[in-house]
Amino acid sequence: MKDTDGLYVSNGLHFRERLSRLSLSAAPKKPHTHAAGRFWIKEAAKEQFLPPPSNADFIPYNILHNNAIHQRQHSVDGQINYDLRILFTFWSCFLLRNFNLSMYAEFAQLAFADGFASFGMSCLLEYYSKALASETAMHERVAIGYLELVISEDRDGSRPAFTALKSAWRNGATNMKNRKRISDFMDADLKAELDQ
Repeated sequence: MKDTDGLYVSNGLHFRERLSRLSLSAAPKKPHTHAAGRFWIKEAAKEQFLPPPSNADFIPYNILHNNAIHQRQHSVDGQINYDLRILFTFWSCFLLRNFNLSMYAEFAQLAFADGFASFGMSCLLEYYSKALASETAMHERVAIGYLELVISEDRDGSRPAFTALKSAWRNGATNMKNRKRISDFMDADLKAELDQ
């Protein structure tokens, strides 16, 4: 199995994703930036950004993932550990350019399990919004997951997923292929509500 993808976090953490089914040709030319000074770099391009800060530590993705899940299982309800925050943040960026169905399924399942007001759900919503706007074709499962989130929101609440979808729906710059993809799974009531 080859090292294909990695991530570097500027606050001192470095992770390596070992997924044999991702190709090195998908490596981005620039790091992906995210909130709190984090940026992701493909393993194949990491030499362009060396040397790492003197306080950097190397932590393989699988160890971070296992620690985050273990800590989640043993934490108090509503409490989110640091490793899980990093994992949610990583998934919300990584999956945009390197879609992996099993990784996405775990991301969505954990975010839904934590509830609508959770950090994981905010990362999932950010992912859905960026996936809809992306030039890359949205995976069918992502389109369905986004609509499941919209439909499951409390109609008397703030409905952030619906608000984001409605904004994208009215935005002429939204990728038309992704708009069609998500439209294919909508019922008539939701389409009418988006067009109001």
